[in-house]
Amino acid sequence: MKLRQIQKKHWKWAKRNFGKPDPSSPLLGAVEELGELAHSHIKSEQGIRGSSVVHEANGQDAIGDIILFLMQYCSLRGWDLQDILRDTAEDVWLRDWKAYPDTGYPPAEEPAEELYADQREPCRLIVRHPISGRRPRLLTDSILRNALARVMERRHDRNSVLHIGDTEEDETDA
Repeated sequence: MKLRQIQKKHWKWAKRNFGKPDPSSPLLGAVEELGELAHSHIKSEQGIRGSSVVHEANGQDAIGDIILFLMQYCSLRGWDLQDILRDTAEDVWLRDWKAYPDTGYPPAEEPAEELYADQREPCRLIVRHPISGRRPRLLTDSILRNALARVMERRHDRNSVLHIGDTEEDETDA
């Protein structure tokens, strides 16, 4: 079963059992389970309060519960955990901390954002990853702030087109 299917099934179960709580409820549940995982880990390392088999089972249970709570949180926010996990993992795997200890990425000749600013039309923001060139599903506040600052720098130019990064349209979805 794919992660997306598990999230949908868990969301149906959670709504049936708990209704539609505030997103803070599953978030706090995940934090509580993280505490249980830490407790299990430290007691296993100390060799107290149970056998290694008990601590292993408790640790695995806590990880499963954390993921289920995060699925519920994502469902309440309208997020797809499978997409978030894939996009984040792909970004992490592009980093090389040994070669580029400051950022994990080689210095980019141009930033990842493209912004087209035109006085006659609303701005259109196309964001691409600086290394892979893929368009991320999630736009962070820092990306948007950076793009807005760059538009404001050029707002005096009526025919301004701001190109930052790759300009090819790529509609493929991995």
